[in-house]
Amino acid sequence: MKNTSVKIICALLALMFVLCATACGNTGSGEGSNTGSASDTTVSADGTVAGDTNSDVQYQPRLPGKLDTTFIIASGYVTDSKYTCTDIAMEDTDGDTIKDAIYRRTVVMSDRHGVNLEVLDVNYKTVNTSVGTGAHEYDLGTATLSEIMNVVNQGSAINLYDCDTIDLDMPWWDQNAQQKLCIGPKLYYTVSDFFITGIDNARCVYFNKQLASETGVTDMYSLVDNNEWTIDKMREIGLNAVAELDGVDGFTIADQVGIANKATTFYEVMLTGCEAEIMQQGKDGVPYFVCFEDKDRFINVYTHLLDNFSKDNVLLLDTTENARQMFMNGKALFTTETMYYCSKMRAEASIEFGIMPVPKYTSDQKAYLHVSPNPDMFYLIPGSAETISRNGQILEALSFYSSSYFADDALMPSYFDLMLASRSAPDLESSKNLQTVHDSISYVIKIIGTDFSGSIYSLFAKADYGIGSAISGKEKSVKLQLSKTLAALGITVDE
Repeated sequence: MKNTSVKIICALLALMFVLCATACGNTGSGEGSNTGSASDTTVSADGTVAGDTNSDVQYQPRLPGKLDTTFIIASGYVTDSKYTCTDIAMEDTDGDTIKDAIYRRTVVMSDRHGVNLEVLDVNYKTVNTSVGTGAHEYDLGTATLSEIMNVVNQGSAINLYDCDTIDLDMPWWDQNAQQKLCIGPKLYYTVSDFFITGIDNARCVYFNKQLASETGVTDMYSLVDNNEWTIDKMREIGLNAVAELDGVDGFTIADQVGIANKATTFYEVMLTGCEAEIMQQGKDGVPYFVCFEDKDRFINVYTHLLDNFSKDNVLLLDTTENARQMFMNGKALFTTETMYYCSKMRAEASIEFGIMPVPKYTSDQKAYLHVSPNPDMFYLIPGSAETISRNGQILEALSFYSSSYFADDALMPSYFDLMLASRSAPDLESSKNLQTVHDSISYVIKIIGTDFSGSIYSLFAKADYGIGSAISGKEKSVKLQLSKTLAALGITVDE
């Protein structure tokens, strides 16, 4: 049995954290945004929650009563096959870990709140048109990062900070998404544990456990625990795994390498992990280009990545599929890939592998970061929604009921179980790192598209060290494009 006094102390510390977070708060949420916040947060003395969870802290959102209503969700991604699951509601169980968790959530919403979830195969363009006509057809809309600015520019989404029945400080809401996706003092779209597409699309590092042991590293996980997991350490370990096996100069898929990856994917992952994303969000919520405003550091990181991961330890391939196959065949110590492929690789690979966060640039970096470039189903409340307060209540409930703070068999913990399951035994050693990925997803800001960022990743793929002149040549035009986009949203940027 767990030590109750220790659990109470941990719970009190967690409560203090929530109180502090609420006091700091977001500047755009208004006075009404404290629904379900610290004043409504209760801590369980025995660390249990009514939904059978092992969480030490019981967060209690202000859930709706019986609403006896239909909640209409417009999602144009219900048939998208690049995710573990895109279902939002289920009518019955079918033995699938994720779908059964979604079914349980569907039942809870119906039984406790009288909410019937109706999911329509409707894309963001249809939502835009509906809002434009003033029709009250949809309660929730979804869009990808590539599509979302079209929705925002047409005024089709409300500012979520104005919805006082959503508490974005609660842990089932993605805190990084708020920081990355707000535009000035407004947040038009975000994610929570309600959908798994954000984490499913996030990229982490996978490592071959046997090869790691053969290089002399018997405990990869301690590198994370001891804050030693950096790009220099990844290079060092990767070099020790290299073996020329085919007698041909240069690496081929028949050799054994430190890292196998598609070039553009690898460098996008590593730039993000090193806190050198091409675009970031300022403290005022206004996005800016790191490569222009902090040019020296950006160039240093870019150059250091090329120096660290080049021909002596990395085989860069033309597709992620080829890199993934090489890893599964035991010919690479590391690969970077989305979480989506984790369970698939465990079912197909001939190796045992573990999960690592993307390494930091240096050990003094504050956090690990994991890029999720363009996941489906960021959600928004349409501007024409007739009952915004009610919609917020339902969205808050759906997010809570999907989290580990409600139940251990809720959607997100069920997703964790699926990713950790292997043919021999659950990879429990990787559970902490999987939580790190969940808590530190960095979403790509696509406010002006991806042409400029794509050109930088292409330079990386060519091992081109001329990054300084490349970004200087585009600085004026790209910054002007950003300035015009922000101006259309009522945000003025000082040049």
